[in-house]
This record gives sequence, C-alpha cells and structure tokens, in this order.
Amino acid sequence: MTMDFAMESARGEAMRGSATGLSTDPAELAGALRRFGLDNYTPLFGNPHSPVTVVAQDIFEGRRILLKEAREYLGEGEFRLHVALHDHVRRAGGPVPQPLAIAGKAVLSDSGGRLAEVQCWVEGRTLATSSPDDLAAAGAALARFHAAAADFADRSAHAEPRERLAKAAAYRRHLERARTEEGQVDALYDRLARAARETSRVEGPLAKPQILHGDPAPSNFLVLPDGSVLLVDLDDAHEAAPIGDLAWLLCLTSAFCWRPGHVPDFGIRGAWDATSFSAVMQGYCAAANIARTRITTLKPWLCASIVCAVTDCFVDGGEPENAREMPRVVAAALDLIDEMASWQGESPNE
Repeated sequence: MTMDFAMESARGEAMRGSATGLSTDPAELAGALRRFGLDNYTPLFGNPHSPVTVVAQDIFEGRRILLKEAREYLGEGEFRLHVALHDHVRRAGGPVPQPLAIAGKAVLSDSGGRLAEVQCWVEGRTLATSSPDDLAAAGAALARFHAAAADFADRSAHAEPRERLAKAAAYRRHLERARTEEGQVDALYDRLARAARETSRVEGPLAKPQILHGDPAPSNFLVLPDGSVLLVDLDDAHEAAPIGDLAWLLCLTSAFCWRPGHVPDFGIRGAWDATSFSAVMQGYCAAANIARTRITTLKPWLCASIVCAVTDCFVDGGEPENAREMPRVVAAALDLIDEMASWQGESPNE
C-alpha cells in the first residue's frame, strides 16, 4: 500500500524532523547502524525499528547519509533490483538522491539477512500541493524520472499487482470489508470496468510500457532549496504504461486534499481541482516534450487511481477507525468518476 507515511526514506516531513514519533535515542539508533556495519557513523534521528530508517553522520568526513532498510514485503531479488534502478536513474541524470556504496556494496545486510541501502542525505521540504509551481515541478520531475528509467528492464516478480488498473481490480476484496452503503462497491467497480474498456484506444509515449516509479504520491517528492524536485521511495517500482504514474499523481493532487504525514485523511474533494490538474499536466508534458494529451485518454487510469486511493483511505489509516467514513468517501469517489464523463479538452474545466 501507499501512503504509510511514517519513517519512509526522506519522504515528507517525517525524515526532516517535524513529525512526531522520531527517535533520537543514541543507543537505539547506533544499534540499528551497527546491525548493518555502519560503525563509523553517528546517528542523528530516525526509526531504529524494522524497517530501519536512520539519518547519520560520518564521524571522520562529516558526510550525512540515510540508511533505509527494505520493507518486509519486498523479496531480496526485488529489493536489489530497485537499488540498481535507483543507481541507474541517478547515473542517467534522473531526479533521485545520490545512492552510496559502503565498502563497495550497494546493498548492506545484517546477521539476520535483512537488507538495506544507503543514500546521501538531502535537505528539502514537502511538496506544497496548494502551489501550482510545486505541482508543475513535480510533474516535470516525474517525466524526467520516466526518461531516465526508460531503458531499465524490470525482471522481478511481484506478490501483488502493481499496475494501476490491475491493482484497483485486486483491491475489491478490501473494500468489500468496509461498511459501505448497499450497492456502492458494485457501482464503483462497474464504473472501473467501463473505463478499463477504453484502454485499447490509448497510444503514444504514455502508453509504452517501461519501468515506473509506482507511487508518485506527494509525500514521495522532495523540494530542494533551489526549487528543483527529487523523487524518493522506489519500493513500488514496476513495469507498466507511464500513464499510470501520471494518473496517480493527478488523482492525489486534484481529487484528494493531501496532508503531509497522513493517508488522504478522507480529504476527497467534491470536484476535480482544475488548477492543480493543469499544473501537473503542464509540468509533465513540457519536460517530456510531448503535446498536452486530451484528458479523455487518462480516464481509465484516473478511475483506477480513485479506487486505489479510496482503498488506501480504508486500509492504511486503520480499518476499524476508518470504516464509518467509507460511505461518504465512496459516494464522493463516484461523483468524481461521473464528473469525468463530461471531460473533452485538456483539463477538467474544458
């Protein structure tokens, strides 16, 4: 699942010190570093528990690093592939933090077989989803990531579907546990099935399968002091059409009101935000050097993204607490999907 914010690699406010729950206990953090052979680093802050995420400083050179342990759902082969992808994208000039090899190793391991990677620590801030400039920069960063990753082959197997349409279909089992009103889940998936039938009409660069980021949520963008933007957290990388990544970013900035450190917080909008949508599209298409695509092309993946985001609302924040909100959330999602039926131009207000 996406949006499980706490302690992810350099994402959002958590690893920049403003979120609650960070540990500054030197003994705990130092123990986490020693597990992976990082004895020459002084811990600054982070999460010493699995999955470990710790920011530390080299006691000799002063360099700051980020140690990020693999999530439990990632197999060794998949994690190593994502570390290789990170290095590939960086070498190709893509917008990701600099990966580091420690003692010549890109992947570290502890005595229990847990794996981790190390990156240069990058200072920055969370993406401001209310800022058209930030959203355009995020769209551009996603396009540059796609360009840098285009010739990287993903040969890993995934335990669950990662492609956005397939993931949305698989998530039905989660929504059927929610206390929605009678017929709501059926209505949601009826709309998804109708939208999915339109995918065969999509052509061009957005439809050509390649390796994707997989989770370009607002919390996975890091805005640097010079205004440039990096993408972090490649744990959901997979091969599919780039339109799936773009639709996910559009959904979480234009259909949901994102708050750093939370799942969408049930902040589903009553209507699509045309300003946010246009900013992301403008940034992406300009950086990718492609014409602004007609919005109708995006509908199947936007519909699937809404279904995935609604499921995340239910699952990622704690099912018992969130169940009572689901009738309202699903009703709003149906309204957003129905609003797309009238779209013809390049943004929701055209």
